Amino acid sequence: MNENQLKEAIAAFRGSIRHQGDQIESPGLEAILQRGQVRIRRPRSLRWVLAAVVLVLGAIPVSYEHAREQQREAERARQDAALLEKVNAGLSRTVPRSLEPLLAWEEIR
Repeated sequence: MNENQLKEAIAAFRGSIRHQGDQIESPGLEAILQRGQVRIRRPRSLRWVLAAVVLVLGAIPVSYEHAREQQREAERARQDAALLEKVNAGLSRTVPRSLEPLLAWEEIR
């Protein structure tokens, strides 16, 4: 096979490939390149989704601990209020406890 025959064979092959491509509605080079870019972007969006999931899952324990701390503070506030009521009750007595039986005796009379 000489050089001219090889060039003719390659040209015929090229022509048949182009003819076949024209008959089959194949996407152009630009469409193929754009598809490749879309595929590259998908992992980035997947990374963002995974990052959002990690943030949400990381926030759950923080939120849970915050709610528990608020419950503890509310319980401490209730206990403090009960203690203050006891102190106020003790301060507002008209007589000391040791003399209370005398008051009861006074009511009986």
